Amino acid sequence: MLKEAWDNSSIGQFANKAVNSVAAFYEKYKTAINIIVGVAVIALCAAATVATAGTCGFALAMACGALKGAVIGSVLGAVGGAFKGALSYMEEHDTLDGSGSYILEEAAVGFSSGAVSGAVGGGMAGTAKILK
Repeated sequence: MLKEAWDNSSIGQFANKAVNSVAAFYEKYKTAINIIVGVAVIALCAAATVATAGTCGFALAMACGALKGAVIGSVLGAVGGAFKGALSYMEEHDTLDGSGSYILEEAAVGFSSGAVSGAVGGGMAGTAKILK
């Protein structure tokens, strides 16, 4: 009953349309979005490194560690995602013919998740080094 009331309300209809349009946009451009997210994380870490260069050692160590981790994580994530995509495609189709877009999509997912997790891990590692 509550779901019907929500679906029939103007706010519910607007929210459903918004969610559906965002989901459709993501499905259409998910490779580009994942690459943009990874690049944005790396750029943010680089900007933080430059911004903290003249300040305390703690902030600089954390920012440098995050940048290093984001770059390493994004590269390893992209390579791992590409291999995962190739193996998954090969397992399903018994060939790699026509697999380029699927492999690129998986590499983009690995790139973005590797950049984010690498930035977090690198930031923690940089912080741990300065606290020793």
